[in-house]
Amino acid sequence: MQICPTPVVQALLAASPLISPALRAQDGSSAAAETFQVIQSEFESASQEWMASYNKAREGGADRAELSKMVASRPNPKDYVARIKAIVTADATSADAGAASVWLITRGRVTGADLGFAMDVLAKHHMDSEEMETVMTSLSRNPAPAVSRFMAKALEGAQGDMLASALMASGEQLKSAASVARTLAAGTEEDLERYSGYYGREAAEVLKSADAGAYEARAVALFERLIADEELSAVAFRRETMGAVAKRTLFELQNLSIGKVAPDIVGEDLDGTPMKLSDYRGKVVVLDFWGDW
Repeated sequence: MQICPTPVVQALLAASPLISPALRAQDGSSAAAETFQVIQSEFESASQEWMASYNKAREGGADRAELSKMVASRPNPKDYVARIKAIVTADATSADAGAASVWLITRGRVTGADLGFAMDVLAKHHMDSEEMETVMTSLSRNPAPAVSRFMAKALEGAQGDMLASALMASGEQLKSAASVARTLAAGTEEDLERYSGYYGREAAEVLKSADAGAYEARAVALFERLIADEELSAVAFRRETMGAVAKRTLFELQNLSIGKVAPDIVGEDLDGTPMKLSDYRGKVVVLDFWGDW
């Protein structure tokens, strides 16, 4: 006697993201693509449903404790990482593996070995992805040495707007690396443990012994290159242009970093007497910036 599954069971089997790797391999990359789409859609749908429920509860007068419980139950992209990685592992050269790797970095916010895995796949097979700008922006504040190497790889073949984005993101990343390197060099074991939690122990130890000045010098060179090219400088970025943001960031690097001589400040003291910061050169000065709105 042959048992035929019901239409409902057939639909569940067809849509299930838990199809075994062996069965996926029989259908080739199209099956992997479908599975990635299913997982991605599953996460987005769960996120949208959660947001709708949260907004309904908030508008309905839910107290802070209830809302806190709801926040704790928000769909976590990290719960989907293992399944997404399986798609990439099945065929790292496929377009869907590239899209999945982008997802791991930009949505999954992976760190450590998982981040290295995703960057390695992109660097080897998908540097021409249209999503590389989003990837680089997502990584621009991550000081890990592996990210610095990935950014350098992205710069090699970048052109046009993508080159402008790569210069900006790489410069920002090196600036962040310099800041963390200085913090760790003068910090305690607790600082090292904290940053190890963010970026991994190996990355934190490398940054602790790194030359912060060398990171800054490389960042300065990238920002200067961006500013000097009129076409790249004119590319839109954060409601401004790449050039405007790069100039501001370059000024910060060259004048406002730890160990730099503070720019002169001219104003009046509490009695209305003109004063300059440079009048106090050689003395300990505390600057208190505040506002009242």
